[in-house]
Amino acid sequence: MLNSFEPHKQPSRYVLLVENDSLLCSCLIDMLSEAGLSVVVASTAAEALALADSLQPPAVLVTDLQLGTGMDGVRLAELARRRWPGIRTILMSGDHEVANRICGPIDKFVPKPFGEFDLLQAIRD
Repeated sequence: MLNSFEPHKQPSRYVLLVENDSLLCSCLIDMLSEAGLSVVVASTAAEALALADSLQPPAVLVTDLQLGTGMDGVRLAELARRRWPGIRTILMSGDHEVANRICGPIDKFVPKPFGEFDLLQAIRD
């Protein structure tokens, strides 16, 4: 799903948002779009990789840790870094202990629940 201010034009730099909770995803799309960011949305890691491969590489990957079946957000970030060197990766999770266990491809960890400023700041840092 592509959510951008110019829906008929592919975004050249965008946020790839991966969240399997549809209600939270909808709120995040609104928040990021209102902040002027182009957003491409997926609910699974496989869908995210396929979407991004069909567009230009994303500037930022924002992903939940737990994505249901298939790979988790950390593995997705690892693959994204290999495919698109220089991509910024942000992991969201309600498991606050996970930040201490992650070593690898994550630039920022944003614990859930979070405020609008927290996520936008992580994206813009």
